[in-house]
Amino acid sequence: MKNTEIKITKAVTFESQEIRELETLVWEEEVTNKYDVPMFVRFGYVFVAKIGDKIVGAMVTERMRMKSM
Repeated sequence: MKNTEIKITKAVTFESQEIRELETLVWEEEVTNKYDVPMFVRFGYVFVAKIGDKIVGAMVTERMRMKSM
């Protein structure tokens, strides 16, 4: 079995459409609208997993501030 190298990088805005296409492939419907993903990528923390130049996974994270008790 050949080892496949998967690279995880921070997403850039031009990858938004490919992330949406992956989402539609996985969920078999559009879960977010076409304006959500670019905003997440631009102002949030979106990471993509790639094999070569193809995106095979994506993850969105958010930074939350916690109030001290």
